[in-house]
Amino acid sequence: MTAKQWARIREGVIGTFQPLVADELEPAHGMIKLTDEHAEVTLMAGEGHLDQRGLPKDCSAVFGETQAGDVVLLSVAQRNSSWGPMRTARYRSRCLVLEPPAEDIDDDTVVGVQLHYYGLSGWSGEEMLKDGPVVEAGKVVGWTAELRWDAGITVPMRDGFTLKMSSGHTVGGPYDRRTLTVPLVITVASKARRPVGEHLGRLDAVHALLAVAHRETPLASAGGVRFSESQKGYSPMWERTMITLGPLSELTHEFPNFELENVGGAQGVANWVRLALDHRRAVEPLVRHVLFSNQTPEARMLSTAAAMEYWVGSNARTSTWAKKKGGEDLPGALTRRVDPAWASWIGNSKQWVQDFWSAYLDLKHFRTNTPDPRMVDALEVSGRWLLTAALLDHCAGSSGASRHLFSQGLGTLGRNIREELWGSSDR
Repeated sequence: MTAKQWARIREGVIGTFQPLVADELEPAHGMIKLTDEHAEVTLMAGEGHLDQRGLPKDCSAVFGETQAGDVVLLSVAQRNSSWGPMRTARYRSRCLVLEPPAEDIDDDTVVGVQLHYYGLSGWSGEEMLKDGPVVEAGKVVGWTAELRWDAGITVPMRDGFTLKMSSGHTVGGPYDRRTLTVPLVITVASKARRPVGEHLGRLDAVHALLAVAHRETPLASAGGVRFSESQKGYSPMWERTMITLGPLSELTHEFPNFELENVGGAQGVANWVRLALDHRRAVEPLVRHVLFSNQTPEARMLSTAAAMEYWVGSNARTSTWAKKKGGEDLPGALTRRVDPAWASWIGNSKQWVQDFWSAYLDLKHFRTNTPDPRMVDALEVSGRWLLTAALLDHCAGSSGASRHLFSQGLGTLGRNIREELWGSSDR
């Protein structure tokens, strides 16, 4: 039923809607429509729906009863109105929830948000779906399947939040067409009710890590919101950047750049979330270059090098590895921080440090000897992975991530970069 509900809302459905403001407003007739960019509610503005400036009353959530079921927009980001014979108020949000328990809604606060992913075997922990042939007298006479629920691992985060990584399960279809699914479920929960944006921000950091870990960005196939501890289960959720409502992809992401165990398990992921929140200037460029690959090599080089400067500088007072050494350019600190496999992967680490920093300074200071774009691309990509490896090692508490990346995960990329930089893929 949920898929049909989403489909109807995509087409647009009518209903009555109530912005959840301090001064309770009367529900108004209107329509809701879901696009790739936002969920939008347009309602007939009556007495009290507009403020003194003629804008819809400011709110964080809008509840609606529609032909497709009850809905609630959470974390409202935009509002505007139209004038004329028929005044309207319009609200837009990145997050829409189906069939919320009306009695549990309190503004846009929730106690849990989760995402469901498929095709991420390297991040799903123990295999919960076991199947294989039934063999009798040397012949295959059938097939057996066993599906078990996994409680998963829960680790604490700061500010009263927890991160849980588990395996969900569903069994559907008629008796002769059974469908079994075992998605990876990532849940961010809070002890007390908090604005949904705080949960989504932490899930966004995990989603970004998965994007960096895989050659193609995984998208969640479903999501859910839990409004209170008394609510049973999760209400279906759509979110703009992390969830796709399309059919399940057959893409399995079988050859990731790195897996869960390489970053220290669930605790390492929780550490990454903290890193993304506390050191956005170091993390954001790495993720942005993965998600938006149409940037020029020069633009990527400037932001990647700036992220390096920030990360080394933010550790210089407290960590020996980040302290400047005489005659060494800044990236040298990172090359000493990661596993020695880096030196073999890049081919000539000392020369690379000089070339990378020289190209960065040429671009930063608009020097006339602008480096070749192909060379800039090779330097930036390798530098980005050097910083990524250093950050992942920081989260894991060991050099396991960089050792894996530079000895196994990025083998083909390393050969291509050495070919471009040194004219040979030999190490």
